[in-house]
Amino acid sequence: ATANDDEELLAILEETPMPGAIRLLYTRRPSPWLSFRREGQDVEILVCRDKKKNCIVSLGVYAIKEMYINQEVRRVAYLFGLRSLQKYRLKFPLREGYEFLKDQLLKQQVEFIYTSIVEKNVPTVKLFSKKRLGLPSYQNLFSYSTLCLNQSKVLKASQKKNNIRQATIYDIEDVYQFIQENGKQWNGFPNI
Repeated sequence: ATANDDEELLAILEETPMPGAIRLLYTRRPSPWLSFRREGQDVEILVCRDKKKNCIVSLGVYAIKEMYINQEVRRVAYLFGLRSLQKYRLKFPLREGYEFLKDQLLKQQVEFIYTSIVEKNVPTVKLFSKKRLGLPSYQNLFSYSTLCLNQSKVLKASQKKNNIRQATIYDIEDVYQFIQENGKQWNGFPNI
């Protein structure tokens, strides 16, 4: 994809909100192309076109990163943004798409591919969990949670037990060293 494809990318991204009690619409306005490019240093936005109508019908994005896997730095690709126009969902050449992706990533010496799926998105979980001939095998490695904390309450409670202060420019080396030493213990931690 290129920046000229923004309008078609938005049409795909905004066609179907996530179902549920609260319907969420994930978008990347004003420019999906720019937004996706900010996900990493080495990002590719792949599209599938209907040749007869000359329009984008599906998209997928990957970002290549260096991460710790078993305390070793490995080249991995984060696969995300997989979307198709509703009327093409059952027509998308999934096997060919993954074969193309595999070829691209092998050329770039990627060892692992990972993705994340919202746990309650049952149709997608089922789609990727089912073993299919010619498609990659998906394995659920772990769950992660995003927490929202009331900063003022956390700081007040923590300050009673610890000496907490805002970091300054002079703390960069110590913070970097702390992150490097502790982060590599966790699979998926980025190599900074």
